[in-house]
Amino acid sequence: AGHHKLSSLCCIVDYNHSTDRALDLGDIAAKFRPFGWDTLEVDGHDHEALRRALAACGTGDRPLAIIARTTKGKGVREMENNPAWHHRFPTEEEKAAMLRELGGEV
Repeated sequence: AGHHKLSSLCCIVDYNHSTDRALDLGDIAAKFRPFGWDTLEVDGHDHEALRRALAACGTGDRPLAIIARTTKGKGVREMENNPAWHHRFPTEEEKAAMLRELGGEV
């Protein structure tokens, strides 16, 4: 993509560090640059920051990798950075409590 200067190509990486227990990926942006990509790092929970980053796609002469720094399970204390939630569903009671915590309807 970088070699062919695919400037309208945009890649979003949800970097929530969920692999860190087995493999620390380090500086993801630094891994894209040698392949001819421009990079932006943003708070992946900030919708306006994501909009601005996406608006930058196609403005340069190289593809763009947006590294969205996120927290797995953001907004629900029991789920945040808890690897157990990678493979299970909440019970109806847990779901109701989580929706209340997020300020949603139950």
